[in-house]
Amino acid sequence: MVLTGLGLNLARAVGPALAGVIVIATGAWAVFLLNAASFLGMIIVLSRWYRTVRPKQSPIRPVLSTIGEGVRYALQTPALRAVLIRTGVFVPFGSALWALLPVLARYELELNCFGYGTLFGFLGVGSVIGAIFLPKLQSHFSTDTLVAAATIMFAAATAALAEVRHFGLLCLILMVAGMAWITLMTSFNVATQTAVPSSIRARALALYLLIFHGGMAAGSFLWGAVTQHAGVLLALFGAAGGLLVSLVFMAWYPFVETKQSDSTSSTYLDRAPNTLRVSASKLLA
Repeated sequence: MVLTGLGLNLARAVGPALAGVIVIATGAWAVFLLNAASFLGMIIVLSRWYRTVRPKQSPIRPVLSTIGEGVRYALQTPALRAVLIRTGVFVPFGSALWALLPVLARYELELNCFGYGTLFGFLGVGSVIGAIFLPKLQSHFSTDTLVAAATIMFAAATAALAEVRHFGLLCLILMVAGMAWITLMTSFNVATQTAVPSSIRARALALYLLIFHGGMAAGSFLWGAVTQHAGVLLALFGAAGGLLVSLVFMAWYPFVETKQSDSTSSTYLDRAPNTLRVSASKLLA
């Protein structure tokens, strides 16, 4: 999981600055064209990939029924419920930095494409640094401690963007924000996967991603509206304050440091067959 984050954020560190140079030299169309062309390599790899077909481990069931089973499992499992609630509370406030950084760069800092790309790139640099040191931190601190510290760091970086106008200092602030972000995202993701057995892990991750991306979209809309009516500075301060308030949920929904086994899922499903194995019609009703 950490290596995946490292790869993604390494691209995030280099890509924006490179895109800024290309935009200045040729225009935005070239960036989109190169991005589209980059998918050809993935298409070639997938077309040449032959994997062994494994026999089905379980009988095929209706899609809505299995989705309903996953939702009900999440609602009735404290460890998974805690991760989903904590993610849903953090993400709308955390999205403000990502949503408002272009506004800040364009109207407050008056940067060109390369300047904005450099700022965005330092977010990626911080994420790469965080991904390198995160495994060592995880061996010394609990997930709750890491999430709390990273939330405070990200809130401080969000608030600092509202006041700091020195480009070099902004780059350092965003680097800290990137370190905090990779810590939070990795912690939430790992906590989701370790809270459930493998038989239901894909559905748990689907719920997590739904809440994460839905929160990012809703938060971007919210802070865009706040910026339009009250200004970007108030929006950033408001988001930073919301991030600090979200720490209250750590006491109500602590992460459970346990690894679920498949036998746990089997026992749970056998104990409550009428609750989880609902039909599609009952789910929709």
